[in-house]
Amino acid sequence: MRKEHGKTCIFMPSAELTEVKAWSLAARWSYASSLNTVHLLATIGMLNTLMALRGASWTRSKRTTTSMIKKDKEGGERENDKQSWSVAIAFHLVLLPNALKQRGKLYSPPRLELLARKWQDSCFEVRQAAQAILVRELSRIESSGRRRLIESWAPFLPPMIEGPNSLFFYPKAPAPGHNSQQSSIIQTPTPPPIPPRSKKEGSAAPVLPSPATRVPDREDGETWGSREIRRNQATAVVVLAVVGGEFGDELAKADLTRVTALSLLELLVCPHSKALPIQSPLRRAAIDLLGRGFTQWEPHLEIAKVLLGLLSLASQTSFKDSGTAMRLSPSTDAQRTARHALSMIARARAPAFIASLSMEVARYNSAAQHQTIQSVPNGPLLKSRHEVLRIIEELSTTNYTDVVDYMLPLGDLLVHCLDATLLKHRSLNDIFPPMSKFSMVSYCASSRRIAFGGKNGTVVVHDLRATRTQNLHAHSCPVSACAFSEDGKMLATYGGDEGKIHLWQTTQSFLGMGQSSLKCVKTQPAPVLERTGGEVAKARIR
Repeated sequence: MRKEHGKTCIFMPSAELTEVKAWSLAARWSYASSLNTVHLLATIGMLNTLMALRGASWTRSKRTTTSMIKKDKEGGERENDKQSWSVAIAFHLVLLPNALKQRGKLYSPPRLELLARKWQDSCFEVRQAAQAILVRELSRIESSGRRRLIESWAPFLPPMIEGPNSLFFYPKAPAPGHNSQQSSIIQTPTPPPIPPRSKKEGSAAPVLPSPATRVPDREDGETWGSREIRRNQATAVVVLAVVGGEFGDELAKADLTRVTALSLLELLVCPHSKALPIQSPLRRAAIDLLGRGFTQWEPHLEIAKVLLGLLSLASQTSFKDSGTAMRLSPSTDAQRTARHALSMIARARAPAFIASLSMEVARYNSAAQHQTIQSVPNGPLLKSRHEVLRIIEELSTTNYTDVVDYMLPLGDLLVHCLDATLLKHRSLNDIFPPMSKFSMVSYCASSRRIAFGGKNGTVVVHDLRATRTQNLHAHSCPVSACAFSEDGKMLATYGGDEGKIHLWQTTQSFLGMGQSSLKCVKTQPAPVLERTGGEVAKARIR
């Protein structure tokens, strides 16, 4: 790459597929797997960079191997350029092995362990390239190759290794009067076996020794370093987690889904240590893989523990995701990864997400009832309320049906995270517009009450002034809509399946003292709400 006259010259294959093939086939793809790994990462990373450029396009220059990137090109030319980059990426990811085979040339596949270590590289383009190549190679080696890969790396999962060499080893504080120097001399832990370098560079997976065999001592008489031991544990976690996320059944057959899920969770919540910093690439990889394969890990994890850990990371600093591949600090990168993992988990398991967080709200409210207001600390959800509201906003668009089915626990979560002081002078739709999509939610500014209609026919009314709730057994079918009167003294609820509207009136206790409640005073028939195509019915009460 070089620059001249304000333009950037990049020596890359041209936009035509035939020339891309000729340029790629001229490289020594059969020379070494390590070299091919670096070559593919560099090529696909560069192509990802070119596709992300705005206001730039690819044009031919006088030299056949040189092209110029110029600004302010037409939109049509820009789309053609992006299509050319996409074709080049597809060629290196998918077509290259078959193209070499047809020409009678050998192809040394990239090393999977090197790709796993680049899963959360600090450079976004390299990170995307490593993830795409690793997933593609796992598909290419088929089920038999993935089974050998699982058998090779399973012994190096951190829970399988005991003692100080494990990533999850936390030394206890020495007792008073304890001689730590003498203890370190007496206890000499035996390091676990180390996966040797593959003698055949073209092999898809390294041949690793079984845990029972001891790795020969080094020629200089020293033992294997703890850094290499921990590096192979990190590689095993990423490789098996990617296999589990993309091919979950194969990891389940090996009975490794649980231990892999627990390894990812431990990497999320374990305390900071010298061997495992709080913002290390391995932690970011674990956060990302928790979100990608959550449907596989869910039965083996405490969902609330996962969500609270991710919410804590996602709300640490103020960061606005601009969608560009800029270089971020480790803390901001960890936050961005946690936000993305939360979105993936919420979209994949919206009911579990809503139910788990609503249980945390109930636990917090129960603790608050037994303590004075001054001694009640801010709960974890209050500290990350903006992140929770962001995810609810996403679910209102991507998982509308799930939100309707779990409207009552979602209402508890929403009331807990919203700033009640803002509702004194503004409506709920102004503060949180996504709720305007749901006809079974209504807010009255004069009485400061929010009503949520549930699928079981129950209406839960939250009184923000008195900080109390009232459950109304309104209908024998899902509540289709509800609405307050302007003065807040009346509430109308509509059950579309049974075709009835109930009117509820606010009643006070004797002499107006005590808390008010709602009581059904009138029922009148209404048209039955028609459902078409299995969609959630929407209705409004005016």
